Parts: sequence; C-alpha cells; structure tokens
Amino acid sequence: MALSPALTNQYGTAKADSGFNLLGINAFYQLSQPIHALKSLDVQIGPALYKSFAKYSGVETPAINYGGGDTLNYSYNDDTIALLAEAKFIYHIASWQPYFLIGLDTAVTDLSNYSETPSDASGSAVSLPPYQNHSNTNFAYELALGVQKNIDAHFALAADLRDVNFGDGYLTAPSGAYYDQIATLNAKI
Repeated sequence: MALSPALTNQYGTAKADSGFNLLGINAFYQLSQPIHALKSLDVQIGPALYKSFAKYSGVETPAINYGGGDTLNYSYNDDTIALLAEAKFIYHIASWQPYFLIGLDTAVTDLSNYSETPSDASGSAVSLPPYQNHSNTNFAYELALGVQKNIDAHFALAADLRDVNFGDGYLTAPSGAYYDQIATLNAKI
C-alpha cells in the first residue's frame, strides 16, 4: 500500500545526543597599514578550517494530517567541514582589544546513518526504509564579537561569541522506494 502524497510526516526538533562538537583553527595576516580614518583600527585576514560532528535524534509523527498518533524515534549523524576566508577588525584602545570578525565561504555537510524505530512497540507506526546518506555543499558564514590580548608579536589570546552557520543538510529516499520525498533536516550550528 503506497502512501498518499497528501500525507505529511512531521519531524520534531532534533537534539544533539552525543554532544555537539565544533573544532576550528585559523591563522591571520596583519595588513601593514591601519585604516586612515581610524588609526587605531587594524585589519587581519586569513583562512579558517572548521570541523563539526554530532549525533542527533528526534520524534517523527507519521501522517500527522491524517490523525496519526503513533510516533517513531529517529536519529542521524552530522559530519561537516568548512573552509572560510576570515577578516578580523581589531580596535586598539587598551591591552584587551575588542574585535569584530566575519568569515565567508563553503561547507560540506554529510548526513548519514539515518534510522527510525517505533516509540511504542505495540503501536501501529511502521518505520519506512531509512533515508540514504547524502552530502551537499552550502554557503557558510560566521560572525563574531570578541576581545583579544597580544601575548607577543605573533600570538594573541582571544575570547569571542560566534554565530557559525554551515547551512542545511538533506537526506534522500532510497532508490526504488514507494515514496518520493526528501528529508530536510536542519544541520545549522
């Protein structure tokens, strides 16, 4: 029995099970001339490499618009890598220097190992064939506000708050499946 295209599955918000991990490394080149209008403003540019990995889970309600009440527990893995070009604007007013940072480029998101199991074994919800793994490339960006203190001429100690966005990830239906849908799972950080 095929599912009607009018039926909708509702996916509850996924939460990180195994903790969310984000690792990053960056390097900066100090531009030689400060901006003339603000002599205490320096600009640094450089690359940054980020790696994130987590396992997510949530609850799916099949055929929500049909009045279905049984649910399925779902989970998947998110593995993302991003290479960004960063620009850092540092205002030299004290030993701790405030800065603003922006980074732009691309991220590759790989969602894998999707699985679903009935929340209640005695219920009527049946898990469909799992979605296939899928990798996609997204526009990525980051914004940060922070402070830094120079340790010496080449290194600084910094602390900041960052908004990092690697885009959405997608899982696709397996070939030969009787339903034609794409699971859009939010892999934003």
